[in-house]
Amino acid sequence: MTGPLMVTAALGADGLTPRQTVFATIVVVGLLVTVFELVRRRTMRIEYAWLWIITGFALFVLVFRYNWLLALTGWIGAVDSTSTLMIFSVIFLVVLAIHFSIRISQLTNRVKNLTQEAALLQLAVDDLRKERAGSGRDARPETPPEVPAERTG
Repeated sequence: MTGPLMVTAALGADGLTPRQTVFATIVVVGLLVTVFELVRRRTMRIEYAWLWIITGFALFVLVFRYNWLLALTGWIGAVDSTSTLMIFSVIFLVVLAIHFSIRISQLTNRVKNLTQEAALLQLAVDDLRKERAGSGRDARPETPPEVPAERTG
């Protein structure tokens, strides 16, 4: 007797061998520690960290509730639990790519608008310098008058 039933019986009730459980736990804990450290160092913003924290906890749950993954596999009609993980990994990456494409588009528009505003401000400064030079005054900016010290008391 070979096949998926034999493999499932060999894995035990949890579905994962102790070695697989330890390895998956180490990977998930490593992911979460890395995310928390990136947030602590301000390398990653908290708004993006939530995505990875939720992903880490979902993986953690699947490690200890492997039967939930098997139920999900049966529900979507996949042949094997690894197929289910692969399908959801691809969906996750597609959603992540769409999210970052939207974010990059927003930032691109913002940079374009800021560049245009800076160009308009530079044009206004150049016009003021030309007016000042045309009126015979020095084109350099005047130094502001000194402000008297505030009185206390």
